[in-house]
Amino acid sequence: KQVDTKQHSQEIIEIKKIVRYALGHKNIVPFFQPITDRNGKTVKYEALVRILKYSESGKTILTPDKFLDISMQSVLYIQIANKMLEQSLAFFANREENISVNFWPNDFFDQSIMDTLMKGIENFDSPDRIVVEITEQEGVEDFSRLLSVVKKLKDIGVQIAIDDFGSGYANYAHILRIRPDYLKIDGSLVKNILTDNESKILVKSIISFAKELNITTVAEYVENEEIFELLKGYGVDEYQGYYFGKPTNLLNR
Repeated sequence: KQVDTKQHSQEIIEIKKIVRYALGHKNIVPFFQPITDRNGKTVKYEALVRILKYSESGKTILTPDKFLDISMQSVLYIQIANKMLEQSLAFFANREENISVNFWPNDFFDQSIMDTLMKGIENFDSPDRIVVEITEQEGVEDFSRLLSVVKKLKDIGVQIAIDDFGSGYANYAHILRIRPDYLKIDGSLVKNILTDNESKILVKSIISFAKELNITTVAEYVENEEIFELLKGYGVDEYQGYYFGKPTNLLNR
């Protein structure tokens, strides 16, 4: 047990070192995954954080599960969030598609992250090409404060999405208060939808709830044509997943 703890501490130190190096060498890079309409046309991209790590054996791409949790326990996370926002918004300012960026609820209370967002918005012909996705987080500090920041963003014209709906904190009461533009159906429900009856029931109920409120639905983890066709039949509006494209480095670094 003792060895485990020591090894774990070493791993944390190592990851922080990798993150700091990446921040200093512009190796925190957004990868972009397409989101399509019912006809398979790409309407927007979601920005997903990656670290490019170079060594003698070549380039490794680190996904957030390797570094994000540890970064979130320190100031490193805010630096990562700012780098991601800067690059993603700058890249999409002059493109036609919309760009979707991820926020944890507590990001809305961080002045530097909000400043970076506002600065990025200024370069867009229209703020409604930016979608802010609110991702689930335990222990949101202050829901009414979150609500007021979200309302300000909506007033400017920024679109709001709730991510991972159908799991955890993103409950129906919250949705009624936030009134987002998009509901993203939790990937675990979509992944099992062909075989799991409960997933089918939940997804159908989310779609009808969203339709009642005039909210656009987005299904994540659409991995094959069968899932796509089934969800299309249920009335899902937009789709994201390997069937349409993996996250790629459009910045080509």
